[in-house]
Amino acid sequence: MILTHLRFQNYKAFESEYNLEIKPLTILIGPNSSGKSVIARLPLLLERGFSGQSSAPLDLEFDSYDFAGVFKELVYNHSPRNNIRLGFSFKDDLSEDWSVAANIQYFDEYHIQIVESFELHKGNKRLFKARWAGNDPDSEPDRYAIDTFHHDFRIEFSGMIPSLIKFLDGRTIPKKMQTHLMGIVLSGDHKPVYLQDYIRQKFKVNYLGPFREKPRRMYRFSGGRPSDVGPGGSFAPQMLAQEASRKERKVLDDLGQWFYKHLGKWKLDVVKEGIGFSLVMSNPENPNIQVNLRDVGTGIAQVLPMVVQRMFDSVHGATGGLEVVEQPELHLHPQSHGDLADLYVKASQKVDSRFLIETHSEIFLLRLRRRIAEGTLDPDNVIFYWIKGESGKDKITPIHINEKGETDTWPTDVFSDAYKEVTAIRRARKIKKGQGGVHAG
Repeated sequence: MILTHLRFQNYKAFESEYNLEIKPLTILIGPNSSGKSVIARLPLLLERGFSGQSSAPLDLEFDSYDFAGVFKELVYNHSPRNNIRLGFSFKDDLSEDWSVAANIQYFDEYHIQIVESFELHKGNKRLFKARWAGNDPDSEPDRYAIDTFHHDFRIEFSGMIPSLIKFLDGRTIPKKMQTHLMGIVLSGDHKPVYLQDYIRQKFKVNYLGPFREKPRRMYRFSGGRPSDVGPGGSFAPQMLAQEASRKERKVLDDLGQWFYKHLGKWKLDVVKEGIGFSLVMSNPENPNIQVNLRDVGTGIAQVLPMVVQRMFDSVHGATGGLEVVEQPELHLHPQSHGDLADLYVKASQKVDSRFLIETHSEIFLLRLRRRIAEGTLDPDNVIFYWIKGESGKDKITPIHINEKGETDTWPTDVFSDAYKEVTAIRRARKIKKGQGGVHAG
C-alpha cells in the first residue's frame, strides 16, 4: 500500500477541500501557526480512524497524541454544526488506485459522533456511497441509505470505515452483495481481502515529533525489539542496544560513520553496564575518551532518532508506510541541515517509501533542489507545500521543482527575512554615509 493523497475539508484551519498529493518526499513549509503541524499529524488520525482502531469515528486522544479537547476544536472556526471531511487515496499491492473519504458529524446534545457519509472509489469509479438516514442519532445511529438501492440498511462502522452491513430487520445481507459493497482488494499474492481488512493491515504511520526525548545517563534493556523510534524518539536507544547484542553491528557502524562525518568526528556507541547500558560518544583518535550522550550538545541528541531510523531501515530493508517528521533540523547547526536532507534523499529512492516532513530550514530545501539539479533526485518524487497563516480559502500552495532544481512558483514570504535584513543593513549604511558618518583615515 502506497499512500498517494491526503484529503480534508473543514479540518482545523482549513475550510476548503484539499486533496494533497503525497510524493516520496513531501515537504511542508510556512510560518508558525499556519497549519503545518495540523497537516503533518493528520495521517495519524486517518490511520486510527480508517484502520478500525477508534472507539468512535475519530478519537480525539490516543496513545500520546492529543488532537483536540472537544470535537468542535477539530472543525474549522470551531463550528458545532459543521461536519469534518477526511480521507485518503492509495495504490494497492497491484498498483490499483483506491480512495476513501468520510464526513463526520458531531451531535453535541447526545455527545455522539456519526459517520454522516462514506464514499469508496476504485480508480475513477465510485463503488459505494452511504449516507446517514436516521432521524435521531441516539436511537438510529446505524441507519443508512446506500446509493443504487431504494431502501435503507443498518451499517456498523469500525472507526470511519464500514465493517458490517445488514438489512433493517437485522438479517445479514448476502455475501456476494457484501463483497460488492465493501470492496475487494487483491493483495500481492492475488488473494482477495476486504478493503477494511487491507487498510487495517497496511496503513502504517511512523511519527517523530519536534521534541525528541532527552538522553538518559543509563538505560535498562527493555526485552522488546522495537522497529521504529517512536513519537519522541524514546525507542532509539533500545534499537541500538538490540543491534549491539547481535554479532553484526551494521546499524551501529553506519550510525557511527555518519556521526563521525557530519557531527564533529566523534562516534556513537553502546556500552553495557551491569544490567543496563549507556550511549556514549567516543574520540576516534583515543577510544578511551568517552562522553555520555547526556553530556553532549542538544543537537546530537535531537538528531539521533532520525539517523537511527534511517540506518535501521537501510540495513533491515524496512519499507512501506508513511514516515512523518516534524522539524528534523531542530537544535542542529545549519551546516548539518543539508546532510540531514541527504539521509531522506537516499531513503526516498525505495519504491514504496513516503516521507512527510515539516521544516523551517532553507538549507534543507536547497539541498533537495541541488540534488535534483545534479540528477541524483527525481523531481517527480518531490513536492513542497507552502502553508500560509492568513485567512482565506487558498491557504496551501503546491511548489513543484523542475529537473534544473528551479521552482515553478515561490511565494514572496518564503524565507524572505534574510533578504530583508541584508537590504536593511545596506539602507542603514547609505543613511549613515549621507549623514556624514564615520570616515576612514
